[in-house]
Amino acid sequence: MTITITIRELLISIDSGAVMRLSALELPVEVSWQISRLVRALHLEYREANAARVKLFTETNSAEVKPGSPERYIKPGHENDYFNAPLFAQAVTIDFEPISIATLGSIKISTADILNLGPIVTG
Repeated sequence: MTITITIRELLISIDSGAVMRLSALELPVEVSWQISRLVRALHLEYREANAARVKLFTETNSAEVKPGSPERYIKPGHENDYFNAPLFAQAVTIDFEPISIATLGSIKISTADILNLGPIVTG
């Protein structure tokens, strides 16, 4: 089975920290193994997506680096140029079965993380 995820969803799932919080949960060994494989696959796609995002910053002149910080920020007034770029709507397919909520059992996970995990977790 595969997961189809947009670049926007992929970046959000990792940038928000939701994937790492999911991977930090104490779960049965089979589930932990499944999640570790997923994290590796997501990070491979993330590296490419993040490189494309950095290139987009340059092409659209939509980002700036604040003094003392290596992070890029969207310049005021450039939000539409950046967030509506076709890059973010592109989908990638990861050869992996989505993680079922039932598989996660009775663990506690925030609503925000469930939203940020997008198609990685299914009902």
